[in-house]
Amino acid sequence: MRDPFTPAGGGRATLSCYLGFMQRLRRPLPRALGLTLFAVLTVAAVLLAALGAWGMAEAFREGPAVAVAPPAPRPVTRADVEASADEALDAVRSGDRLAYRAALPAEGAEATAALDELWEHLAPLQWGVLAANVAEIRSSDGAFDITVTGTIGGAGPRDRIVAERVLVFEREGGRVVASGDRTPAQARRQFLMAFERPRLLKRDGAVVVYDASWAPEARRLAGCVPAARARVAEALGERLDKPIVVLLYSSTNEVVDYLGNPQFERRVRFFSRVPTTVSRQLWAPSDIGVVAPALGPGIVDAQSIITHEVTHALTTRWFFETRNDPTLLEEGAAVAVADKRLYLPLRNDLADGRLTFPLLDGFARDGFWTSKDMDKVELAYLEAGATAKYILARWGVQAYKRFATDVADTSLSRQDIKATVEKDLGVTWAEFYAGWVDYVETLP
Repeated sequence: MRDPFTPAGGGRATLSCYLGFMQRLRRPLPRALGLTLFAVLTVAAVLLAALGAWGMAEAFREGPAVAVAPPAPRPVTRADVEASADEALDAVRSGDRLAYRAALPAEGAEATAALDELWEHLAPLQWGVLAANVAEIRSSDGAFDITVTGTIGGAGPRDRIVAERVLVFEREGGRVVASGDRTPAQARRQFLMAFERPRLLKRDGAVVVYDASWAPEARRLAGCVPAARARVAEALGERLDKPIVVLLYSSTNEVVDYLGNPQFERRVRFFSRVPTTVSRQLWAPSDIGVVAPALGPGIVDAQSIITHEVTHALTTRWFFETRNDPTLLEEGAAVAVADKRLYLPLRNDLADGRLTFPLLDGFARDGFWTSKDMDKVELAYLEAGATAKYILARWGVQAYKRFATDVADTSLSRQDIKATVEKDLGVTWAEFYAGWVDYVETLP
């Protein structure tokens, strides 16, 4: 069958047709047809130019796609930092260091060191409550003041301040990351951060915080607390079942750092003070502070010292609502309850006919450590102890407590002291003083 698409004559015929067509194309176009074609081409060119100009204008107006900046990261907020810090402190309570680092990651040597120090000082202790109080520092982008609070071994107020750090935070990939440490020098070693390697002993109503090298002394102090409580209950009827926090410092330098107070009297080796809290509310029992080297063999009677300080810890609440804290009556009660002083120096002072510290003026004294002469410091304590023992022996515990709080609520002037003696004890100042002198002569 012949191919229907091939003309008669085969390939030669096809070539003839092709050549004929080409010859016709070479002939000039009619004039009208040429003008028409020129017009069509001109209109097309104008349209293309217009479309190109419009496209360039749109591109210029919108800008190139690569020039669009990504959205800025959301600033770190106080709530962000508080949530991260609380999660990290939960990890501290459970002893999970990996979780601690994940909750509060750090970048840079400063921030890493600051968070490592917090872990090393807080994780070895036992915590009933541990929380973060966060405040944004408005004058510094990304800086937040983190105050860590808690109950050490379950003892003390919930908002006791145990550490403080000022850290800079940034947001990276959705995470809050600590990137700097701006903690003031004094605050770096304040509160529990003052200890080198803090440890905790919880026993017999005492919670003792101590540096690891003082473990035997910590056990010794804890063992003294039950007898001290019993003695205070017997002598003053004062009972408080809450545990007492004892802070056993390695040195007076640690005390200064803990308190953040360079003016601390460095001769003091044993003391009692109300814990520092965020709310500034007073708390009883107060803390007991002991400088560990003072507990060396043959230096002090540890039981007597702890009984003295436990007396302060349990009676400090007497003066929470008063105008003053009367040192003479506060220290007097502690000396009387511990009852280990020898009063010969005070009797000798009386024998000279004129007291080194006139008793009436003694009620207004702020402290006993103003003198550099330790013999005079001891005289002040003996005078206070003799006063407390005299009132307790003649008028009893309730009269002593009433007299102490009433005196504390006066101006501590001579006139007010005399008036309070008459009101609470029923005698004139002259009668009170004469009886006191006679009583001192009976003391050991």
